[in-house]
Amino acid sequence: MCGRSNLAITISSNGIFQGHLLKLWNAPLSFEQIHDWTRRYGSIYGIFEGTHPVYIVFDVDFLQDVYIKQISSFHSRPLNFLARILQGKGSHLFFPKGNQWRRQRHFINPTFTSAKLKIMMPLLTKCIQSLMVKDDKMNG
Repeated sequence: MCGRSNLAITISSNGIFQGHLLKLWNAPLSFEQIHDWTRRYGSIYGIFEGTHPVYIVFDVDFLQDVYIKQISSFHSRPLNFLARILQGKGSHLFFPKGNQWRRQRHFINPTFTSAKLKIMMPLLTKCIQSLMVKDDKMNG
């Protein structure tokens, strides 16, 4: 895969059961904690979500290789804590498995071409900025 031999850099766990979740939950903004780790450990590294290892990837070439060229190998991933909560609450796009995943991907894939994403970018940016403003108001 991508011709890389060292895909993960181990980060010491903060606890046996919570892994890095406690550090993420205690950070003022969890994405800032992830960016801090990315600056420290590089564009591909591992953390623990509880006792489960998770890859954090900021390498666009690697992501393109995985999500475009090798997508058939990466469906039905293990469920994280949010997925386990949502499981059994009806059909949704976040954690489908097997044939449901293939069917959803078949219909959704044409929507997310590079050209269409570039067209959507101003709207996405505006929505993200609006969300950040509302979050700032709610959290002081």
